[in-house]
Amino acid sequence: MHHLDEVVVQARQQLYDCSGIYISGNQLSYFERQILARMEELELESGFDYLERLSNGTQDDEISQLLKRVFVSDTRFFSHRFQINAIVEYAIPEILHERNLDRINIWYHGMARGEGLYSLLLLLNEQVRRITRKCQYRIIGSDVDSLALERTRQAKFRWSSLSHLDEELRKTYFEVVDNTKYRFLPLPDQELEFLQLVPHEDEQWQAVETVDLIIFQNILMYYGLRQRQQIAEKLYNKLNPLGYLFVGPTESLYQVTDSFNIIHFTKTLGYKKPGDGSQK
Repeated sequence: MHHLDEVVVQARQQLYDCSGIYISGNQLSYFERQILARMEELELESGFDYLERLSNGTQDDEISQLLKRVFVSDTRFFSHRFQINAIVEYAIPEILHERNLDRINIWYHGMARGEGLYSLLLLLNEQVRRITRKCQYRIIGSDVDSLALERTRQAKFRWSSLSHLDEELRKTYFEVVDNTKYRFLPLPDQELEFLQLVPHEDEQWQAVETVDLIIFQNILMYYGLRQRQQIAEKLYNKLNPLGYLFVGPTESLYQVTDSFNIIHFTKTLGYKKPGDGSQK
């Protein structure tokens, strides 16, 4: 076996042993690039030096670094525009109407650097400004990585994350801080809180209450089928009747669960819990 191939396989096993996340064959090349980038950061000459770092007393820190790299996603606002439009323009208004609510609870897991979460906040606020009916939003943001949580809590972004936004949106929702960063401004009628959650650790799910909408981004693809089924069952139980689940744009619940009704939107899918709270 080639030296680097062996390093990748052993690193994958250590990641799985510590986190329950398994890097499948079609993701190995990306995983390999993240290991090489991390080795360069640490100025390590050999992949076996990196494996030793994973195995010694700093293992937890290094596993956290690997997790952060594996789960990092697009770092631009509205990078998944079709999905977020479906959530804001269709799913949320439908939930509000069908359940006659004036407050909606949302859980967003897999925040990476926070652009996806704050894209949602921005569009929700724009929606509230367009309609006469007042509505409040409570959003729980979670991630496997404590550093991702802290970055998202600070709500500071580089120019590259929002350079493509309309100038009026930038002026309305951001302020310049530290000369090079842009901070997302607090919004009225929206509550935002954060928690750390590793999906395969059952006890951590107790910290999440039942919600009306779940966005579970780019997580399921890193688990085996049995674990995806278990996580999907937990997600189902955390949704109120008529609630919606959205997974990553490249993910699917095909052959994972048939508990949800599949809702087709423009270039994206949503999964809706039946109204009586029972499986269909």
